[in-house]
Amino acid sequence: MNSTFMKENRVNVDMLGNNTIALLIRVALLRGRKEKLWSRFTFMCFTILCMSSFLLPSVVNAKTLKCRVVLDYFRVPPLPKSGTEPENSFEANIMMDTNTDQWSINYLKGTSNRKFVGTYPDYILNFLYMADNSTACFVSNAKEGYPIDLDGDERLFWFAYCAKNYIRKNEGQPVIVPFSEPRTFCYVDGCVMHAHWRFDADVCPDEATFVYSLGVFEKGIKVLSFEPPGNFIEARERQFKGFKDTHKDGDVVAEFKVSEWQQVGDINIPHLWELDFWLWKTPPSPHGMRCLGRTDVAALTEDAVQLPQLPKVKKINDYRARDVFPQMNYISYTISNGILPKVTDFVEISTNHPVPHFVGSGGAAQLTQHFLRPRLIFTGLLAFLAVGPPLLFLFRRKKKIT
Repeated sequence: MNSTFMKENRVNVDMLGNNTIALLIRVALLRGRKEKLWSRFTFMCFTILCMSSFLLPSVVNAKTLKCRVVLDYFRVPPLPKSGTEPENSFEANIMMDTNTDQWSINYLKGTSNRKFVGTYPDYILNFLYMADNSTACFVSNAKEGYPIDLDGDERLFWFAYCAKNYIRKNEGQPVIVPFSEPRTFCYVDGCVMHAHWRFDADVCPDEATFVYSLGVFEKGIKVLSFEPPGNFIEARERQFKGFKDTHKDGDVVAEFKVSEWQQVGDINIPHLWELDFWLWKTPPSPHGMRCLGRTDVAALTEDAVQLPQLPKVKKINDYRARDVFPQMNYISYTISNGILPKVTDFVEISTNHPVPHFVGSGGAAQLTQHFLRPRLIFTGLLAFLAVGPPLLFLFRRKKKIT
């Protein structure tokens, strides 16, 4: 009986041991399978996240400000014919990518022709829509981040909604007033800018002043367009001297102010704002312009900044040539493949041709001169004619005596 009991007990122990071993193996296998499943699940999640960051950048990165803005210009004091009505009015849709600083301004209406301007990877494209349904196309570079070749109203829209990083970077530095045309009129390029900010979430300062500096003003004439001698040059030289005579260092030439703000998501934009520009502020009759801006509609969107396609065949007025060709405002040519030449292409042309010419373009180069140079050359010639003959007479007489 004992032996039978012992046999049955041994069998039970063996079965228990086998069952235990089987259970441990099963647990081990299951644990390994779970670890593999967890590992695979983690890897899949990581892969999907990485793919999403590349395939869906608009969801991860894009934050585009889109707003409709109205801008009115008022002359101070007003002209009799204008009364209380604005002298110029503009309405535009503005888009600004807060991550890439890419922007576009699409005019809905204006006092003159409609237009569009926007940033491309390495240049600024500007379309002007004519009354006869034709379109003029202009290409330019930003000058150290500033879109100098744009019209005053375009630059003012840009300053209020698209220039945050530029304004912060150039605090206390020479900055062209976002008004009028710096290539034409010398009085907008002679100031140092000082900006005051409320919060980092604001797209522009709540106040910015443009303070006159004689040194900056005298250097500013370098960006003026080159023009031939004539009435225009003489008028611009009188303007240059008159502005120097009526201004001293420290005078405030222009003031940008935001009176009401509007929050769009986590961004603050100007709802009501203005720019006051003064040709002179001397009482009793200060003269200048007041520019009043208003944001009508604004929102954040995942849409990319809207940029029009460059036509395949198009005549181009290219202001980038200023950086390559001396004494030249722009060159005109026609593209036939929808692709603009690079600035390096201009450099190659300049080494072979004194005046750039694009085959088949019929392009005309506008050769001009600096507005002060003709007067200096003429003055030097008169001085030589006045002093030269007496000096030559004295030299010959001295030679005869010796």
